[in-house]
Amino acid sequence: MTKREKLSNFILENFSLLEYDSGSGKSLKFPEFQLHALDYLKFAEEEMENRTTRSLINCISHLKHATDCQMDTFLHVLNLYKVFDKKNLKFDVKLKFLKDIGLFSSKSLSRLNVFRNRMEHYYEVPKINDIEVYYDLITAFVGVLQGALSILANYGSGVGMYIDETENNSFTRFSIEYHYDEQQITANWDTKELEEELIVKVNEQDDFTYFLKVLFLIHHRESYASDSYIINQLAIVI
Repeated sequence: MTKREKLSNFILENFSLLEYDSGSGKSLKFPEFQLHALDYLKFAEEEMENRTTRSLINCISHLKHATDCQMDTFLHVLNLYKVFDKKNLKFDVKLKFLKDIGLFSSKSLSRLNVFRNRMEHYYEVPKINDIEVYYDLITAFVGVLQGALSILANYGSGVGMYIDETENNSFTRFSIEYHYDEQQITANWDTKELEEELIVKVNEQDDFTYFLKVLFLIHHRESYASDSYIINQLAIVI
């Protein structure tokens, strides 16, 4: 049984009973960029107002920069940027990573890639309607990653939970935490029958992305996601 299957089994069996206990983490380290994604979105908005051929082409460039900048910011904060850069992993691989950790839907990713490829590989003047849709999509993309970083800033890189069943003389503890410096995630649970500790490193790709998905979704529970939604998202289809 894989590590993600072990974690999935525990989560699916116990999640509705688990209660939030505490969060843990440290201040986020942001890259020292001179420009940020919101700056590029502002540039793109200004270019759209002009609607000349040059402005529309410039707008596409700014939107591409906004996307790359926000993605790289996210990876820098998670201390994963060098992992992707060293392997020269392309933009679509980074997008798949976001999909695998549950931050961006596959349908939105497909639309994003379609627009990006059309603008890069077909030497045509972009239509204003297409640019407006592309702008909205990139704005949403930037917002999703900003929201994910806000979750880490507000709730921390780790979370502790528990199940108190005093009448059954049972007390269950569960925790999961992302360790930025080590680029690894630990998950622990201690029940009446079992103590388990799982450690996944960034090179364990499938397990690592699943564990990160668990962490983000647990934090979502404290804001806007229902238990049934989270359980559905964390079920592993074999």
